[in-house]
Amino acid sequence: MLEEQKKCSTPACRDDVRARYAELDEQRNQELAATCQQDITSCETLSAQLQADAPKIQALADKLRRSGDGNTASVIGWLVPGSNQMAQDIITSSIVAQRDGPAASAMATGAQIIASGVGGVKPGVSVGAKSNSSSAILGNKTVAQFEKSLSTLPPGERVAQIKAVVASVTIANGMVKDSKLSRLNGRDVYRANDGNLYAVDTQHGRFEVINSKNGKHLGEVDFDFKQTKPADKSGGHDLKVK
Repeated sequence: MLEEQKKCSTPACRDDVRARYAELDEQRNQELAATCQQDITSCETLSAQLQADAPKIQALADKLRRSGDGNTASVIGWLVPGSNQMAQDIITSSIVAQRDGPAASAMATGAQIIASGVGGVKPGVSVGAKSNSSSAILGNKTVAQFEKSLSTLPPGERVAQIKAVVASVTIANGMVKDSKLSRLNGRDVYRANDGNLYAVDTQHGRFEVINSKNGKHLGEVDFDFKQTKPADKSGGHDLKVK
């Protein structure tokens, strides 16, 4: 990523590079469980590589911060480790599943979610169902703290951070990206266990909840799946589903 950014002459170009690499990390993590099932050795190799890279990433972030490049430092020191930790959790669950069975893997996944502070609050059938969760979203930040931090970021970095958090939240809650609908609507769309669609709002760091059958907007929720806005009846937030 840094090598590509060096070739950029504008902040917008550098922001685009960050966002693209965040998308690649998200795609890697989404596909990782299937990859590990087919070739556990390659996942073990990746795990060792991620462990070896961790101190190097932190050292690079510290160097960038000292040089005055705080924006890049925050991406390197916060987003990359968060995405890599999610990959490590998936690999660990896959190894446990192959060694001890799916039930043991589910227990390991639950322990990882609690330890990481992601929370694992599954989307409910009714939009905005009350939740007692006090989950944190990466870096021990609560949802409210995360949303507040977005307001100080340049657009490209804000999108990159939101996409990194979305990758963690969706994997933890068993949500799967629908590539066809994402392309059709020009935004990331996920299918959840409650039967609804969740479209990512990369401006505010929220999910737009959508009826999967007719594309109608059901409301907006934060990354703790608590309702923040009611359904938009005007059709402005509806999605194409066919």
